[in-house]
Amino acid sequence: MVGIIDPPRENISSVIKELKKAGIRVLMVTGDFSLTAVAIAVEIGIFSLHYEFDTVAMMRLKYRGIPSPGLEVHNHHHHHHRRPVPEIIEAAIVITGADIELLEHEDWRIITRYQEMAFARTTPEQKLHVVKEFQRDDYIVGVTGDGVNDAPALKISDIGIAMGSGSEVAIEAAELVLLDNNFAAVLIAIENGRLVFENLKKVILHLLPGGCMAELVPVLMSMLIGVPQDISSFQMLVVSLFIDVGPSLSLMMEKPERNLLDGPPRSKYDHIVDWKFLLQAYGILGLQIVFWSQCMFFWYMQWYAGFAPRDILLSFGSWWKGNGFKNHTAAQVQEFYYTGQTVTFVAIVILQVVGSLFVTRTRVKSFFQQLPWRKNTSNLWLFLAQLTSIAIMLFVVFAPFFNSLFKTRPIPVQFYFIPVGLAILVILVDEIRKLFVRKKILGFDKFGW
Repeated sequence: MVGIIDPPRENISSVIKELKKAGIRVLMVTGDFSLTAVAIAVEIGIFSLHYEFDTVAMMRLKYRGIPSPGLEVHNHHHHHHRRPVPEIIEAAIVITGADIELLEHEDWRIITRYQEMAFARTTPEQKLHVVKEFQRDDYIVGVTGDGVNDAPALKISDIGIAMGSGSEVAIEAAELVLLDNNFAAVLIAIENGRLVFENLKKVILHLLPGGCMAELVPVLMSMLIGVPQDISSFQMLVVSLFIDVGPSLSLMMEKPERNLLDGPPRSKYDHIVDWKFLLQAYGILGLQIVFWSQCMFFWYMQWYAGFAPRDILLSFGSWWKGNGFKNHTAAQVQEFYYTGQTVTFVAIVILQVVGSLFVTRTRVKSFFQQLPWRKNTSNLWLFLAQLTSIAIMLFVVFAPFFNSLFKTRPIPVQFYFIPVGLAILVILVDEIRKLFVRKKILGFDKFGW
């Protein structure tokens, strides 16, 4: 007698364990005999309850109250009532190809809720049918395979994963090809996908307050309450097109704050931007950057030109005429105005590349728990991005070409350092918010984006 065994791939058990932790159910669809399928499922960890599993007949009896023909019921006087079907049924089920042919629509709605499943003695058409039934219940389905018979299921699945050593047909039908035939690569792909999603949210959160809100508010203030536009259109473009580019790219290099495989996958209805996210972007971070950058303009105009806020508010273009120029010529007032615009520009840049950048690189963890120079949490691209953005800012402020063409002006030295202090204040305010989220103080954990 000769026995042939096709052993499972190396480390497959640990990969399946990690996938389960990540909220991903692993199903086996095979052409093998059902008991062989169960033995393999137990060996590699798809079945955690060993050889305890339901059959289609038992599932119908439990959840539909329908005894199947041939199913022995010990108490004939007992009435079998349908149990409520849980969201996820914490049990295993084995279904054969013959069963699949006889399954009704209601059966599938229960089967897709089982935590652990094995489909045995299946044909390629039945494998395709299994995928379609899970998709009908709004599951995202990934299919792995390497043979010609797997191609239809690979093609129709949401994510087709083929082995590099598989057939050309399977590779052609798949979206993802594991060149080294290592199933563990799926884990890496899932983790990186989740990390990209997290970091993309950080990038958007960084861009909205300074690159959007802090530039929109001066325009609205000019229109609604008569304040001269305290940042020029050119300076707005510099912030949006040049200053913000480096910091945004550096945030994409952030390390994860937690083990990204420890939680369930996000729903397909989850959006990158939701109301909690916008509350953080505009209601907390945005308001601070707008308020302090506007204060810098008004402080400069009062300290250097002698114009109090009441002289500027509601002036609608005539803010200096009605005050006798405050003993300044029209040309001097114009210079004060250009310098004031540059003060606002510098304030927004520093609040963005110092305050907002350090705030948005973590969602819940403190800055001090995720230091950018510590080995496990390092992101030295942040500092390169900051240097680049500050260099562009100084070039715009001091270059004679920009001074003459776009009316930028060198500003008093203290207006470089005051925004740094204000940026540190922005970081401290957000540290308090993150502490409240972590400690679930006053229900703040519900507002964590």
